[in-house]
Amino acid sequence: MKIHQILVATTLIGATLTSCEKHMERANLKNSNDTLSYALGYTKGVSIANSIKQEIPNGDSTISKSIMIAGFINGMNGDKMNSQLTEEQAREIIQDYFKDLEKKRILAENDAYQKKKDSNDKLMEEYAKEEGMKALPKLDKYEGPAVLVKELTAGKGDTIGLEDFVYISLTQKLVDGKITYQTPDGDYSMLPVKGLVKGLQQGIRSLKPGASANIIVPSELGYGRQGYNQIPANSILLFDVSIQKVFHNEKEARAFWKQEREKRNMVKASEAAEQNAAPEK
Repeated sequence: MKIHQILVATTLIGATLTSCEKHMERANLKNSNDTLSYALGYTKGVSIANSIKQEIPNGDSTISKSIMIAGFINGMNGDKMNSQLTEEQAREIIQDYFKDLEKKRILAENDAYQKKKDSNDKLMEEYAKEEGMKALPKLDKYEGPAVLVKELTAGKGDTIGLEDFVYISLTQKLVDGKITYQTPDGDYSMLPVKGLVKGLQQGIRSLKPGASANIIVPSELGYGRQGYNQIPANSILLFDVSIQKVFHNEKEARAFWKQEREKRNMVKASEAAEQNAAPEK
């Protein structure tokens, strides 16, 4: 018998039980064994109900509780003679259901991704038309929109490498203007170039020390289909950057950054002391 025929048969035979689905008789708990039995059934029921809500779309309308209980009782009793499915058939039906569910999820996800990608590609085309905006060469084996850079202040000096460290002021935004990251207090921080998302790496490496710029990173070279923290999946990222210094040596970068933090702490301590010493009005 084919799987869909088994499901139909199960539905027809179990339909007679639906009238009791919402009107179960109260259990007669006469002793401790009865109470234990009821407690086990109740906790298992809560667990199964939660699993159905989490794993099966529209579980309350998809699953017939009365038919499920009939199968549960047959399984508990080991009643293979009266069971309408073998254990192997039951497992196969459940596996097939979840396989089909996963296929539908992937199709829906891919459809949503394609629509978002088409929208993003059009938006990147619009950004590329802005005055002063430059499209960078595409990375190897990458066919999506190019990283866009509008240099506001020209830098000078050595080019920036992947292993370098940049002393930089950076703001990261979404297309709706929401700020998702900013160097503390809008100040400068020391960041490793290779620790940044690929699109930002490429944008920064197109600049030189002293430069400030707007960098627009397509989602594929940002956080992609996974997203990150406040950043939804498939998000274009907008960066405002200002590069003050570049270090080719990690030891020098760490030493400079330590000095800068000490200076800031001294300034903060001085400001706090002045505030505490000021007479109350």
